[in-house]
Amino acid sequence: MSNSTDAMRPPGWTGFRVARPARDLAVSIALYRDLLRLDSRGGFENHDGYDGVFFALPGGGELELTAGPVAPNGGTDEDLLVLYVSTLEEVRAIGASLSAAGVPNIESPNPYWNRFGQTFLDPDGYRVVIAAASSDAGVDERDDVRIEWYEGPRATLRPLFELAEDSASQLDQYLELGRVLVARRGDAILGYLQLVRGTQPGEIELKSLAVVPEERGTGLGRILVRSAVQRTPRRAGCAWWSPPAPRTPAICASTSGWASACSPSIGTPSRRRPGTRTPSLSTESLCWTGSGSRKKFSRDKYRCRDSSPTDNR
Repeated sequence: MSNSTDAMRPPGWTGFRVARPARDLAVSIALYRDLLRLDSRGGFENHDGYDGVFFALPGGGELELTAGPVAPNGGTDEDLLVLYVSTLEEVRAIGASLSAAGVPNIESPNPYWNRFGQTFLDPDGYRVVIAAASSDAGVDERDDVRIEWYEGPRATLRPLFELAEDSASQLDQYLELGRVLVARRGDAILGYLQLVRGTQPGEIELKSLAVVPEERGTGLGRILVRSAVQRTPRRAGCAWWSPPAPRTPAICASTSGWASACSPSIGTPSRRRPGTRTPSLSTESLCWTGSGSRKKFSRDKYRCRDSSPTDNR
């Protein structure tokens, strides 16, 4: 009987440590200590051909990096060190500082980490995720779709762009610009959001957005907007959108991630919604909330002050 009881008792663990190889400890220390601000807990030199350093991990335990005869291989796409903070705002702030320091920011194959975190590569190719501790930290979640940057030919997306732009000549002018986020279910693309460079230095504009008709009213447009906000450094916030006379109400988003319907009166006056006026694109937009109340929003509130989400096109 006592033998059975002893077998059920957990071992007397006294701690834990995650150990990874590193090519250059000085370079790795610059990331983990100086950028991620993990507390250093000492190290060792020339222990049977190995040098090493220790860092305290949040909540207990340590990360050990060793340089020796075994070269690092970067692990797999799902081999992650996840560091949690309380909110997505903190994720964006830390992500912005890491990106500014040149740390590579990559997409995760797991959509969860893209919704609630940002993934970076350490100097040896290992993945470090900065994530919000709570899944209700400010981004809508849908398990049936994934949001990702689109890397294929833009011509494939043209039918979707045409849902928001009925002028072929106007669409020709901006279809290939900037970067595009898409919402996918399997291989099917359900919606897109386009980010382009703005008219001012360092400014980003949310240029165009649409979802397929069967997804309207499901919140997918809001998810795309909030995903764009999440992937934009905190100092940049979200961007102003000057849509080319959309056929249906569009989306505005603020730096807090709030979104509302935007009047299609922006653009050709003859296509504007009855009862609304055409605001000056240089100063304001006329928007309304889900309850139908209309509000004015200064263009300055929607400016992005960093060009990282867009390319140079």
